[in-house]
Amino acid sequence: MATQAKLIGTSPASNPDQLDFEITFFGNYGVNGVGDPLNLAPYDANNNPGGFTNPANLPIPALPLGGLEEAPAVIAEDIGGYYTNPHPLLPAAATTQGVASSLALNNGNNLRMFAPGGAELATDAAYNAAVTAAGAGVILRVTLPKDQ
Repeated sequence: MATQAKLIGTSPASNPDQLDFEITFFGNYGVNGVGDPLNLAPYDANNNPGGFTNPANLPIPALPLGGLEEAPAVIAEDIGGYYTNPHPLLPAAATTQGVASSLALNNGNNLRMFAPGGAELATDAAYNAAVTAAGAGVILRVTLPKDQ
């Protein structure tokens, strides 16, 4: 159950800012009905080893401490006919106002995967070779909150 995010584009001149990530898959699928966790916080060897990488050292706008206001959007897929759907994990209803509707960067979103026929992958199912092949992946766009 694993995804890896790599930053491939930013739009720092716009408000709200947008970040584009290439998501690749390895291992087995996560939980049916929930999906694979997405870690959209920056990589840190000690504190966030599963975070996104930035191999091109693109400039990154300030990331929201309170999380995202909307789920990421899929803007392209090349995974052998399979398709994905972002699945936000909503915080508990008792959270404080202003944070109640935010999605955490490192554990607030999952990515569900469906076979070409439309059925979601089973819990812990092995990914199809087309999904894990070199060059295969999904591009997600994350819109950061305005005036954060």
